[in-house]
Amino acid sequence: MSLVTRCRLFWAALMAALLGLAFWKNSRSYPHKSPLWRLGKAVIDTGLVMLMVIYAPALLLMYVVIWLTSPFRNKIMQVTTAFASFLAITHLAGVVFEAVAVLGVFAMDLLSGQVLARMDKRERNKLAKAAQATDEYSYMSSPSPPIGNGAA
Repeated sequence: MSLVTRCRLFWAALMAALLGLAFWKNSRSYPHKSPLWRLGKAVIDTGLVMLMVIYAPALLLMYVVIWLTSPFRNKIMQVTTAFASFLAITHLAGVVFEAVAVLGVFAMDLLSGQVLARMDKRERNKLAKAAQATDEYSYMSSPSPPIGNGAA
């Protein structure tokens, strides 16, 4: 199985799990509605979440923080927890985005071939310097030829 097929299979499984979770939640929240209505609502909910993941991750983050802080009935506690959660999640997202940006720069360099060419040139320079140093060492350590013709 190729990598592209595995990737598509992974995302399809995630979407199916999200759809199943939405249908289960709708079945618990709306037991008096028909199964077709609950499935339709689950499809719409899943579609909206997927659109927010693709186009508006900050809005999705806001909804997640609101959902996480909804059990608190004390408004001060709810706002404080929401603020702390938003700061923590935003910090983690910033670290992830920074890592993606740095990896993107290296990926572009690798695709353009400049990094590999630079590394190859650096390696050739190191080898040339090592060869030159070896030649100089062998020249200096060799016995010096006798001065004159050798007859005294």
